[in-house]
Amino acid sequence: MGIKLDLSPLDQSKKAGSEQVNPRGFALGTGHDTTKHSHVNKSKTDEEEALADAHMANLKMKKSWETALGPLKQAPVQGFMLYMSGNSVQIYSIMVTVMLFQNAVRGIASTQLAFARFETESKEEAGPKHTNSLLLPKIVYVFAQVVLIGLGLYKCHAMGLLPTSHSDWLSFLQAKTVAEYSSHDEFMFQFSCDACNKDITHVVKIACAVCKGADGEPLDLCVPCFAGGVETKGHLRSHDYIVKEGLDWPILESDWTAREELMLVDGLKLYGIGNYDQISTHIGTKTKEQVDDHYRRVYCSSELWPMPSTSATFNKLTSRRYVVRDPNPPMKKPDRSSASGPANHEIQGFMPGRDEFDQEFEQEAENPVKDMTFEDNESPEEISLKTTMLNIYNTTLDRRIERKKFLKDRNLTHDFRKLQNIEKKRTKDERDLLNRIRVFAKFQSSADFEEFTEGLMREQKLRQRIAELQEFRRMGCTTFTEAAEYEKEKYQRSVYKAAGLVNPINKLAGGRAPPPPIRGASSTLHRMSSTNSLSSGLQYHPSLQGNQTQPSTATPPIATLRNPKIPLNPLDISNADGVELLLPNEQQLCSNLRILPRAYQVIKETILREYAMKGGLTRKEARMLIKIDVNKTQQIYDLFVVNGWIQFGL
Repeated sequence: MGIKLDLSPLDQSKKAGSEQVNPRGFALGTGHDTTKHSHVNKSKTDEEEALADAHMANLKMKKSWETALGPLKQAPVQGFMLYMSGNSVQIYSIMVTVMLFQNAVRGIASTQLAFARFETESKEEAGPKHTNSLLLPKIVYVFAQVVLIGLGLYKCHAMGLLPTSHSDWLSFLQAKTVAEYSSHDEFMFQFSCDACNKDITHVVKIACAVCKGADGEPLDLCVPCFAGGVETKGHLRSHDYIVKEGLDWPILESDWTAREELMLVDGLKLYGIGNYDQISTHIGTKTKEQVDDHYRRVYCSSELWPMPSTSATFNKLTSRRYVVRDPNPPMKKPDRSSASGPANHEIQGFMPGRDEFDQEFEQEAENPVKDMTFEDNESPEEISLKTTMLNIYNTTLDRRIERKKFLKDRNLTHDFRKLQNIEKKRTKDERDLLNRIRVFAKFQSSADFEEFTEGLMREQKLRQRIAELQEFRRMGCTTFTEAAEYEKEKYQRSVYKAAGLVNPINKLAGGRAPPPPIRGASSTLHRMSSTNSLSSGLQYHPSLQGNQTQPSTATPPIATLRNPKIPLNPLDISNADGVELLLPNEQQLCSNLRILPRAYQVIKETILREYAMKGGLTRKEARMLIKIDVNKTQQIYDLFVVNGWIQFGL
């Protein structure tokens, strides 16, 4: 049974009541005017649903366009992330690029699914106006994903992951077979002297016009072997010959010789493609920019790639080019300087990064002018005074610059430790002389002062050596052996004198000089015993540097002199390792001193190397260099003098 509710006022007319819209869910009953009310409500409900469907379709279209343009809105953010990740191949950059590719491919694969919620239920419901309206948003969506993929490909190209050069496809290419080799392509081969096997590829060589080698090529000789008339492998010095100059002619470009082309190929093998800095150093006559340009233009861009094109022709009169090293070679990359902090300073107070000192010369010079100002109402006297003060300050700055220039010219700020080590290796006389003449360094350049110093030191050595030889002559010594024996006895006598003991030699001889072991030694020793200057306890240290007499600072204990140690038996080294490398007198010395041959060879190498480095070596320096018994060091030193390995006194 239907129930009809009518809430209109009682005085409302029938027409007004008929236009009343019934609420949703209300159904008319079977009472009066039921058919008329049903028809009106149904027509209005259809209009509302049509308007709602049209509004929903427009809303879905807007949302579909937002979905289509979403990837394009993300492109700037993705590009910024790729830019910040850098172009180096590392985990973060690879991860960002892979995620970009992955999201773009997934978006293209799920295009239909992304727009499924925006599809209308049926063509009839959407109407002809909205049929296939999502095709354009889908196209834009796919295009946006393709843009992201292109952005990722550009990133891969920047990281060098895309095969965009010829070298990336070498494994898929077949190298062209060379039909034949020309006998004039000498830059493809290595030449060696058939007599001494020295490499003569890049130098002038002599080819015999008669003899042939095992490979059928002319026999090649280097210039020294040819000048010495070497005869080998059937070659006679009377044979005709051909002079072959070095590889100094161009073969691919006019400004590149065959030698430089060969060095370029060797450099590519040694250091790899792209390392043009070290390759240019290996060549020696080209910069890295020239090497890079030449390799890309001649080799990579060749029509016969990977082989260079040899079709270029050169004028025979100008085909030979003499290679001259670049007068302005590329600057070597400076070493990365340490931070300018006190812990990193080689010289205390000097900052290498700023090239300044913590305390500059005349540090207080800035105080009078730091607050100086020029006013418009100042008198001429005040302006003149301030100008004079500024001139004084500028003079101070000039003196600072001169002192810094002095330090830089002599590398006193950067090679201080090296110069300090060299200073320590000088003898006491050399250090004293250097301290006296340093005042003249500011009047000379670094090279002139060094030459001046070396001249004075050489003069001092010569004077000391002359005085030493004159003393030997006065004492009757005519050979270096006699001089060495004289020095030994002189040193022993001074030691006994300083200890207040009697020389055992004089005691055995009744206070008189013993018979001379060598010519002139007895008179020498007798003069020593009667000379007041030698009885004063002074000690003389002979040396190649020519040190003068100085007071003895190392007097042996009295108990040691009164109770000398019993000498040990000689060591048997006949089966020792390395004994066959020693001379007979060296073997005897090692046996007496009880030193193994290998240890003696180390001592020998150390002394001779130091002598070669310094140009001279004294006994005192040898004792300081070899930390063993001083008597053993002295005997080893004397043996080197006798064998002629060390020049005594030079």
